[in-house]
Amino acid sequence: MKKIAGFVLWSLLFVLLLAGLDQLLLRADLDVPAYRETRRFYVDFRARLIERPAPSRTLSIEDIIEQAPAAPRATKDSSGGYVYVDEQGVLHMADSLEEVPPHLRREARRLNR
Repeated sequence: MKKIAGFVLWSLLFVLLLAGLDQLLLRADLDVPAYRETRRFYVDFRARLIERPAPSRTLSIEDIIEQAPAAPRATKDSSGGYVYVDEQGVLHMADSLEEVPPHLRREARRLNR
């Protein structure tokens, strides 16, 4: 019983200490730079924590899809590009077949996106 009473007493003391610190930071305006910064942070943090906006209704998947911006449409000539290997065996990529050297165009392979 003695241990429970000690726990309750220390818990009550801790809660009172926190409440006192809370009120000190909310009401006392001391002219100490570190205190001012701590107070400014605490007041902002407490306002965000306590005065949160009420949660809006939960969106369904359909609502999220409708709100999403439309994806750009692929044009007819948008290919994935071309890959070819030169005489030294180096792999190259090109956006169009015109960028591939003429003598290597026959071996160039088209990439699909």
